Amino acid sequence: MTLYYGMQDTACDYVGGYTLAKSLEWSGQEDFLAAPLEELPFGGGQTQAADGLTWVQAEGAGHMVSRSHALQAFQLERQ
Repeated sequence: MTLYYGMQDTACDYVGGYTLAKSLEWSGQEDFLAAPLEELPFGGGQTQAADGLTWVQAEGAGHMVSRSHALQAFQLERQ
């Protein structure tokens, strides 16, 4: 599951999204919490991923990350 958050989104802020991702109770929670925050290899922003959960903070994106940053979203899904 990938949770995308644009840093210019005024409806669903990335700080709250990150808090949500860290608070999910599931079998991979410990691995996700231990995984490092990494810079996105393209487009700017950060990502954290483990055991099938990926959180993405995209610079310059609003509410529809996959629409405004389609190439970057596509590349993330292909990783």
